[in-house]
Amino acid sequence: MGWVITALQNAFHCLLHQKSFEDALVATVGRGGDTDTNGAIAGALFGAAYGLSGIPERWVLPVLACRPDRQLSAGQPRPMVYWPDDLAQLAEALLYAMPEFHEPFSEADLD
Repeated sequence: MGWVITALQNAFHCLLHQKSFEDALVATVGRGGDTDTNGAIAGALFGAAYGLSGIPERWVLPVLACRPDRQLSAGQPRPMVYWPDDLAQLAEALLYAMPEFHEPFSEADLD
């Protein structure tokens, strides 16, 4: 659990001190350690703060166009259901599937 604290500290440090999504992720991975976890958390925090427009297009387009090729990858590419090329549509579907937002209960609601 100690690594979670480090990952969160890094993510918030980047949010306060880095000027872009790219700078935050490059700095995070450059620090070493648990780079995939730290990068995922920093990326999620930056994404939540700045949205898709904050992510460099040259990073987004290859993910959205990903179609693994058996000849170029390891012997067995992942099944099509796991390809990230429909990531934007899946994210939108998840957002619309969420229940409506409700204000938190106040003490008056408990009476």
